[in-house]
Amino acid sequence: MESRGDQTEFGDHYPIAKSVLPKWMLWLFGSIVDKTVTRTMISKNVGIPALFDNSKSQSELGIQYRSLEQSMNEHSQRSCSAI
Repeated sequence: MESRGDQTEFGDHYPIAKSVLPKWMLWLFGSIVDKTVTRTMISKNVGIPALFDNSKSQSELGIQYRSLEQSMNEHSQRSCSAI
Protein backbone atom coordinates (compact mmCIF):
# COMPACT_ATOMS: atom_id res chain seq x y z
CA MET A 1 0.00 0.00 0.00
CA GLU A 2 1.13 3.51 -0.75
CA SER A 3 1.84 6.08 1.92
CA ARG A 4 -0.34 9.19 1.70
CA GLY A 5 2.24 11.48 3.35
CA ASP A 6 2.45 12.92 6.82
CA GLN A 7 0.03 15.01 8.81
CA THR A 8 2.36 17.85 9.78
CA GLU A 9 -0.10 20.65 9.01
CA PHE A 10 -3.13 19.31 10.86
CA GLY A 11 -1.71 16.78 13.31
CA ASP A 12 -4.17 14.30 14.78
CA HIS A 13 -7.12 16.72 14.86
CA TYR A 14 -8.17 15.86 11.33
CA PRO A 15 -6.62 12.51 10.41
CA ILE A 16 -5.86 11.83 6.77
CA ALA A 17 -6.06 8.37 5.20
CA LYS A 18 -2.69 6.65 5.35
CA SER A 19 -3.31 3.96 2.77
CA VAL A 20 -5.05 3.41 -0.55
CA LEU A 21 -8.06 1.15 -0.95
CA PRO A 22 -7.21 -1.61 -3.43
CA LYS A 23 -9.01 -1.28 -6.77
CA TRP A 24 -10.51 -4.77 -6.53
CA MET A 25 -12.06 -3.93 -3.15
CA LEU A 26 -13.49 -0.66 -4.45
CA TRP A 27 -14.82 -2.51 -7.52
CA LEU A 28 -16.44 -5.18 -5.32
CA PHE A 29 -18.01 -2.94 -2.64
CA GLY A 30 -18.19 0.52 -4.26
CA SER A 31 -21.66 0.17 -5.73
CA ILE A 32 -22.97 -1.26 -2.45
CA VAL A 33 -21.80 1.79 -0.48
CA ASP A 34 -22.76 4.37 -3.13
CA LYS A 35 -25.22 3.51 -5.90
CA THR A 36 -23.82 6.23 -8.18
CA VAL A 37 -20.44 4.44 -8.32
CA THR A 38 -20.65 1.79 -11.01
CA ARG A 39 -18.21 -1.03 -11.63
CA THR A 40 -17.68 0.25 -15.17
CA MET A 41 -16.73 3.69 -13.84
CA ILE A 42 -14.29 2.15 -11.35
CA SER A 43 -12.73 -0.06 -14.03
CA LYS A 44 -12.20 2.86 -16.40
CA ASN A 45 -11.10 5.55 -13.92
CA VAL A 46 -9.44 4.12 -10.81
CA GLY A 47 -5.69 3.58 -10.94
CA ILE A 48 -5.15 5.70 -14.05
CA PRO A 49 -2.35 8.23 -13.47
CA ALA A 50 -3.31 11.89 -13.90
CA LEU A 51 -0.82 13.37 -16.34
CA PHE A 52 -1.31 17.09 -16.84
CA ASP A 53 0.97 19.59 -18.57
CA ASN A 54 0.51 23.24 -17.68
CA SER A 55 3.72 24.47 -19.32
CA LYS A 56 1.85 26.20 -22.19
CA SER A 57 -0.29 28.30 -19.83
CA GLN A 58 2.81 29.19 -17.83
CA SER A 59 4.89 30.21 -20.84
CA GLU A 60 2.23 31.94 -22.96
CA LEU A 61 0.02 33.45 -20.25
CA GLY A 62 2.56 33.86 -17.46
CA ILE A 63 0.40 32.02 -14.95
CA GLN A 64 2.07 31.00 -11.68
CA TYR A 65 0.48 27.97 -9.99
CA ARG A 66 0.51 27.11 -6.29
CA SER A 67 2.12 23.91 -5.11
CA LEU A 68 -0.13 20.92 -4.55
CA GLU A 69 0.76 20.90 -0.85
CA GLN A 70 -0.24 24.56 -0.42
CA SER A 71 -3.50 24.03 -2.34
CA MET A 72 -4.45 20.94 -0.32
CA ASN A 73 -3.67 22.64 3.00
CA GLU A 74 -5.82 25.65 2.11
CA HIS A 75 -8.66 23.41 0.91
CA SER A 76 -8.51 21.38 4.14
CA GLN A 77 -8.52 24.49 6.29
CA ARG A 78 -11.58 25.87 4.52
CA SER A 79 -13.38 22.53 4.63
CA CYS A 80 -12.70 22.11 8.34
CA SER A 81 -13.77 25.66 9.17
CA ALA A 82 -17.09 25.08 7.36
CA ILE A 83 -18.00 22.21 9.68
